[in-house]
Amino acid sequence: MFNISLLIKSILCIKLIIYTYPKFSMYSSIKLEFFKEKMSSQSAKQRTIKDIKNNDVRIQVTGYIKDLIEKEHLILDDKNGQINVDIKNLDFRNKKNDLINVIGELVISVDGGKTIVAEIIQDMNKLNFEYYLKLYELKKEYE
Repeated sequence: MFNISLLIKSILCIKLIIYTYPKFSMYSSIKLEFFKEKMSSQSAKQRTIKDIKNNDVRIQVTGYIKDLIEKEHLILDDKNGQINVDIKNLDFRNKKNDLINVIGELVISVDGGKTIVAEIIQDMNKLNFEYYLKLYELKKEYE
C-alpha cells in the first residue's frame, strides 16, 4: 500500500527547499522525480503475519496488542500469528487488546525471529477486523 501522506509531505518539503534556494530550482524536476521514485520504492507492503516474506523491507500489519513489554516492545497478534514490535522510538499510548496498524521496517535476527521496528502506529479500534481479513485474502487472490 502506498503511503500518500508521506509522499505529499516530502513533496512539500522539496518545494520549500526549491523556492528557498534558487540554485536548486534548475534541478527541481530532476530532484522531485528522484524523491517520488524513492518514496514509491519504500512503500510498506500490507501483510498478515503468516504472509511476511524474508525479503520484505517495510511492512504494515494490523492486529491486536497481545502484550506490552515495558513500553519498549509489544506482541502483535493478527489471528494468523504473532510478531514482536519495537516501539522504543514512539510516543505509544495504546493498551493491551487494542486493534492497531503498525508500519515499519522488518528486522530478521540471526535465529530467524522477526521484529517490526515501528515508525507509525495507527489506532484501528473502529475497524471491523473480520471483514478486513476477508478483504485482505480477496486482495491476495488478485495480486
